[in-house]
Amino acid sequence: MGLGIIVFYIFNKSTRQSIHDIAVKTYVVKEHRERGMNLIPKVAKVPFYITGGIFLLVLCGSIYNYNSNSDLTELVSVYEKIQDQDHISNANVSINYSLFDNNENRRRTYIVRISINEIPTDTSINNPELQKTAKTFIDSNVYKSDNDILSIIVVSGYDIGIASKYQSFNFYKPISEWKKDFNK
Repeated sequence: MGLGIIVFYIFNKSTRQSIHDIAVKTYVVKEHRERGMNLIPKVAKVPFYITGGIFLLVLCGSIYNYNSNSDLTELVSVYEKIQDQDHISNANVSINYSLFDNNENRRRTYIVRISINEIPTDTSINNPELQKTAKTFIDSNVYKSDNDILSIIVVSGYDIGIASKYQSFNFYKPISEWKKDFNK
């Protein structure tokens, strides 16, 4: 939207209309009331074409990326299982790739962020929500190697406007070490 406003500002100098002016059919006029009204020039079509082209490029790129990235589509089922756990109000699952490794040895970092309803009393590796989330992820077998990293972030808290309190903790280690913790 912001890019569209800039395009309209640059390419629509004759009427000096931006997107909000065109949407509500208003015009920018620099005339005094005593003078007669001039015919207002037509809106140039170039900004519409440029904005539409940019929108189509972004849309096509998004569709292509969604369909071609099988790693992300595999994580959807893991996300749904984690999201359905008790005491979890929100969950996110994502992948980061190391830029320094070649494709054969590329190490992935899986990041699972969960928001829990209550502030936990146990912020150690033995936290039940953390344990259940790690076990769910490992049992899904979506990771490529035991050397990949699993990072689990547990967030809890509240914000009622006049007061807020948030707490988070993170455990980050290779999947092989998570498996050792679960005696797999």
